[in-house]
Order: sequence, then structure tokens, then C-alpha cells
Amino acid sequence: MDAKHASLHWLIAAVFLQMLPATLLAPAIRPLFAALHAGSEGPMHAFMSLNMLGAILTTPFIARLVSSGNANRSARWLMGLAGLDAVLLVVVSLPLSVPLVLLLRTLEGAAHLGSATLLLARAAAYKPLVGAGRAMGLAGGAVMLAIAFGSGLGGMLVGASPRLPFLVGASLSAIVALAAPFLYSSTLPIEARGGLAPRRLSLREGDVLGPLSAAFVERFTIGLIIVTFALFATRTHGLSDRSVGLLYSMLMLPFALLMYPASRLGDRMPRAGLLGFGALLYGAAIASLAIAPKVLLPASMMVAGVASSLMYGTVLCYAATLVPAESRGRMMALVNTAGALGMLLGPMCGGLMVAAFRSEADPLSAYRNVFYLAGLVCAVWVVIQGPWLIRRLETERGEHALAAQTAR
Repeated sequence: MDAKHASLHWLIAAVFLQMLPATLLAPAIRPLFAALHAGSEGPMHAFMSLNMLGAILTTPFIARLVSSGNANRSARWLMGLAGLDAVLLVVVSLPLSVPLVLLLRTLEGAAHLGSATLLLARAAAYKPLVGAGRAMGLAGGAVMLAIAFGSGLGGMLVGASPRLPFLVGASLSAIVALAAPFLYSSTLPIEARGGLAPRRLSLREGDVLGPLSAAFVERFTIGLIIVTFALFATRTHGLSDRSVGLLYSMLMLPFALLMYPASRLGDRMPRAGLLGFGALLYGAAIASLAIAPKVLLPASMMVAGVASSLMYGTVLCYAATLVPAESRGRMMALVNTAGALGMLLGPMCGGLMVAAFRSEADPLSAYRNVFYLAGLVCAVWVVIQGPWLIRRLETERGEHALAAQTAR
């Protein structure tokens, strides 16, 4: 293995380390706010969503930075953003006022997404050397595995101290910051740029709106339950924070491991069918959390993870195939923005629902309604996008039939 290929592997390791805090903190939020902020539920939901606001606001600046192609400048920004991320992760775990904590969390989200975006852009620069499939496949797999393992690791760490997941996350970001110069030290081939400018993508196009709305729905529903489920599980089933973290990992691990097989499945059968079926199965699995007995919670989570991989794997494939080649970068950015917007609004909506519909007669009914809403959103999306899904299904059946005839 030559030095450039080895440097790619180190970069993939950095992607994994930088993305771990994305879910590492989830099991620690409830106990941390219970210890430092009187267990205020509204700020808990805000804490999980405001980092997405920071991420959305940062996206245009990072896009311009990446497009400059200056490796030394990108290395300096990666060092600064990852270092800032590390500092802010430590600070938000301190006994500060809630408004200040939420403001710093917004800035932390901007620093986190900014450094993660720079790492993924660096991985894309390896395309001329190893091919797009290998470079982005490794990077995407590292992202999903980090997200999947983060909750389980956070659940184990929080048993020792509510602050420990924050401190470990800060240490990981600090490692990435220190490694930044090395990650940009290899000189890579430069791809020739085409003469076509990316065309403006319109939400009036079904092939644009369909995948983007699916990405939003999948992330919005995850955001709905990310805090609500932790509160519901502890109060209804008496689960420990560690057990809640392990349950989150039962959702995320199948999602991560099945992303590649789910994407390849679309090469053999219509992707529209996978997307529609995945959305309905996913919604049903999330809604079942409201009524599932304690022993069946792992099954509901795993089914949701499998269905989520069908949805998101198909969305990424559509983003790469349903628009012209010169517009793929813009489409991928739109998919990421739609997902971030979903993760911003989901926890906020969940928190507002719990606060607005709390009942003294049944204190847990408001939590159950959040799960039912998640299932309803998925079903409504299938109904609204049904005409587009049917058109895609017919088109893809024809394409698969033609491919089968050609193979003969």
C-alpha cells in the first residue's frame, strides 16, 4: 500500500472520530439536564435541534471554502473548526445558564458540521486516485457506523458521569484538529472540470422534490423521538440511561450496516417500491413504540433501522441518478440540507407537542402522541408522493425489463 492510499485510510478514521459525537451525546442529555438544569424538558429538545440550526447556517460558507480547492487553507480551517468543536463540547457540559448553553450548542453544531464537511470533501478529492465508489463508500460507511455506535458508547459512558460523553466527544474532535495538517499532506491528482455549470434544480420537479421530501421526513421523525423516547422509556418502562442508549444503537446499527445492501438492492428491483415500502414500514415501527411492551422495544427499533436504510439508501441513489451529472453536487447538498432541517424541526415539534398536550389523567399520552405523529407523517408522505412513486415504479420496471432482455 502506497502512502497516498494509506493517507485515505487515516482520513476515513478521522471521519469516524469526528462523527461519533453526533449521537454519543444523546443518552447524556436527560441526566445532564437533570443534574444541572432542573430536568427542563423544553431545553432538552432545543439542545438536540439547535446544533442543526448552526449546521444549516454554516453550509453556504463551507461550500465556498471547499470549492476554492486550497488544501492548506482547508487544513487550517479543519484544525480551527474541530478545535472549536472540542472546546464547546466541554463548555456546554458546565453548569452555565440555559440560554448560554443553547447559544453555545448552536455554535458547536456549526463547528461540528463544518469540520465534518471538510473531511468528506477531502475524501472526495481521492476520487481520481481510488475511484468515487471506494472513496465515498468508505467515507459514507464511516459516517453511518459512527452514528450507529455513538449511542451505545454514550449509554455506557453516561453510567460513570453525565459529563463523560461530552468530554470523550471533545477529545475525539481534538484528535481530528491535531491531525488536520497530516490529513492534507498528500498531493492528490486534480480532476479536470467540465465546462457545464450546474443547472438550477426546481422543487416543482418530482425527481427533485420526491427524494428531498423523503430525506426530510426520515430525519424529521428521528428528531421527533430522539429526546421523547428517552423520557418515555424511563418513565414508562423504568429503563436506565444506558439501556436507552443501547436501544438507540439497535435502531442505528442496522441502518448503518444495511445502507450498502439496501442501495444495491435497487439495482435488482424498482427503487420506488423500496422507498414507499420502507417509509410505511418505518412509520409503523416508530408508531409501535407507543404501545410495545418492554421486551419488544428492541424489535421495534431494529425494524425501524432496517426500514430507514431502505429509505435513505434509496434517497442517496436517487440524488446521484435522477439529475444531470453536472447537478449532482448541488442535489447532494440539498439532500443534506433537507435532512438537517428535519433534525432541526423534529425535536422542536416533539417538545412542543409534549408540552401542549400533557394530560394529568394520563401523563404519558403526550409522549405516545409524538410516536403516532411520526407514523402518520410517513403515511401521509406516501399518499402525497404516491403519483410520483407510481411513475417512478413504472419507469424502473421498464428499465429493469430492458436490462434483463439485453443481458440475454
